[in-house]
Amino acid sequence: MRSKLADALTGISSPELKLYSGDPPADVNDAATGDLLADITGLSWVAASNGTAALDGTFSDTNTSAGTFGYGRLVSGTYVLQGPVGVAATNAFVVNAATAGTSGTTTLASCHVVQLEADNYAETVKLNNELRSHLIDQIDANLDTLQIYGGFLPSVNEAPAVTLLVNIPNITWDNGNNGSAGLSGTFAGTSLDRGALIAGRLRSGSAGSLWIQGMAGTSASGDFIASPSSVNGAGEVISLLTCTAIQPEA
Repeated sequence: MRSKLADALTGISSPELKLYSGDPPADVNDAATGDLLADITGLSWVAASNGTAALDGTFSDTNTSAGTFGYGRLVSGTYVLQGPVGVAATNAFVVNAATAGTSGTTTLASCHVVQLEADNYAETVKLNNELRSHLIDQIDANLDTLQIYGGFLPSVNEAPAVTLLVNIPNITWDNGNNGSAGLSGTFAGTSLDRGALIAGRLRSGSAGSLWIQGMAGTSASGDFIASPSSVNGAGEVISLLTCTAIQPEA
């Protein structure tokens, strides 16, 4: 699933990386601040693997003015992804120099925003509402079955070792709007065993290779909010009320 999202990011039309001086706006939906130091266009990536999409070549730009890089914005139409710029590998956008000189050249060495690891730079990378909605539509177009388990799940790439309580199939979604997508109806499944609803995997069919996982429960803090919170055995109806697992914040 991380590879699918990475390809959705890199597949946006005619992306360009705008590099600015100063601190980034606190709200990525606001206009850019600071001086535009470089504007790198023509970006492209190879197909993602294991959640990572590498740059497909070397990309650079002649600086438009002098200054110290502060942050960058990957822009395509109304889509904006914002993150820090610098020479250290911990930056979202890694460049060849920390400062831009007038008429000098800035080269983009790597772009960590499309390396969707478990620690995917979430504290520093922000997506505007339009880009979040675009990614959500890529997720819900592929995920239509919720499996809820009676125990905690292992690492997302490992097979569950706890009891499967229910499959809720044929889930459909509204179009993404302002970074979230609601269920397009009411969906339910019949319990297979007894236990409390603890965790879930939203996946592409009951045996699909794409999935995301999170916590299940009846409170608003859960990723998959279902009712009832526990079942006494096979044959009981479990209803999916809300799914917050595909509502990423900015």
